[in-house]
Amino acid sequence: MKLVEFTRRQFLKAGMVVTGGLLIGLKWTNKAYAAIKSQAEYMKDRLKGIYKHDAEMEYRCSQDNPMISYAYKHFFGHPMSELAEKLLHTQYHDRSAVLKKLEEQGLFSWKEFNSIPAHYPFE
Repeated sequence: MKLVEFTRRQFLKAGMVVTGGLLIGLKWTNKAYAAIKSQAEYMKDRLKGIYKHDAEMEYRCSQDNPMISYAYKHFFGHPMSELAEKLLHTQYHDRSAVLKKLEEQGLFSWKEFNSIPAHYPFE
């Protein structure tokens, strides 16, 4: 039985094809594994990442951030000033009456809304 002879170019082409196939296969395997992870595991991993990133931050509290201090000192005046409240703080608007009216008209349903599946980055 005679072994197949490859030129250098053919050998490199074959190697690239095999390597590409392996990499694609591994990527699919990782996606399959990620899809199997439960939502709780995903959330635990996400929280670990957030806390890790937070611990690495130079300024962990907004009052320690020199840019925020500068903005208040030179622009807003002081925390809770009228300008700071107007530009930085959000306001709550109770929209439950609007939702109730839409439910009565048959245009909105909490049951339907809550049945929408959540999509996470690994999906």
